[in-house]
Amino acid sequence: MQNIDPSVWIAPGAQLYGSITIGPHSSIWPNAVIRCESQDVRSGAKTTVQDFAMIHVGFEEPTVIGDFCSITHRATVRGATVGDHCLIGIGATLMDGSVIG
Repeated sequence: MQNIDPSVWIAPGAQLYGSITIGPHSSIWPNAVIRCESQDVRSGAKTTVQDFAMIHVGFEEPTVIGDFCSITHRATVRGATVGDHCLIGIGATLMDGSVIG
């Protein structure tokens, strides 16, 4: 099930699969992937998931991203929690159970 606010901009070429919630005024940029199998991904308001970012769930952990965040180019967030007002830098990797911000 996907619960994506109608104000969210999703670029052509972005790929979203599974149980995903995205808050208002967010954006998913070209070639970003959000993929959920066993858990869900929840992203807050005014958050960007930029080009080639990979958002994935952990085996036991969902992925939760707060409001006003930037998940930048080629970053991977897998089974992690990112608090409000965080920038995850280019090429960064956050793995299962990590908590930022």
